[in-house]
Amino acid sequence: DEPYHVAKDRIIAQFEKDYLTRLIARAGGNMSKAARLAKVDRTTLYRLMEKHSILREEDAGAIE
Repeated sequence: DEPYHVAKDRIIAQFEKDYLTRLIARAGGNMSKAARLAKVDRTTLYRLMEKHSILREEDAGAIE
């Protein structure tokens, strides 16, 4: 019972998060390689990661 735009935004956000997670795993955590595979620049990749609170591997290790 969500309005169209709310449902659309929720589904797109979930797609982006799932896509980024799989992409980074496929690239072995190498952000340059992940950006090349996705055919986007690293800035775009980092911006999407920040939007979805996805940490780079070296950042995640610093938190532990």
